[in-house]
Parts: sequence; C-alpha cells; structure tokens
Amino acid sequence: MPSATQGSLFDAPQPNPIRPVDPHLTPEEKPRLTRQCYEVLNALRNGPKTNGDFMDMRIARYSARVFDLRAAGYVILTDQDRASGLTTYTLVSEPKERR
Repeated sequence: MPSATQGSLFDAPQPNPIRPVDPHLTPEEKPRLTRQCYEVLNALRNGPKTNGDFMDMRIARYSARVFDLRAAGYVILTDQDRASGLTTYTLVSEPKERR
C-alpha cells in the first residue's frame, strides 16, 4: 500500500483509463481490478501471453480483464488450441489517445 507521500497507479492521469465494466462491482473491487487490467496490459505489451502466463501472475479472471481492455479500445487477438487447452492472447493495437 502506498504511503501518504508516495503516489500510486491511480494518482497519475492515464491517457485512456481502463475501468472494469462489470456494473455489479463494489467500489472496493474497482481499484484492484483496474490494477489487474494494467498488469495484463503491461504483460501483453511485452509479447503474446498464454492462459498459463496469466495464472502464473495470479490473475484468475484474466479473460475478464482482457474483456475490460477490449472495452477500453485495445485490440487483442485470442487464439485457442482446443486440443491442448492453451489460449494465447496477443495485443494487436492500442487506442488512440483521447483529448
């Protein structure tokens, strides 16, 4: 938890804020899920990630965070290998900065 003088992810203005889109979220859940959206986004910026990669990051509902990113304008390709159960996510493009 940030100290009183230390900033946090939520203090800095984001060019395209990513907010969870589930209307049933409590106010306490939104900061945690927003942080997870940014964790997923930063991981995808470093290259394609699999469902196993996201589980290693301890993001259990990674597909919901990918949904939130798509709702914020990010284009993410999903490739499923049904035989192995492996799903690969690739960030294709990011939204233009809103002004």
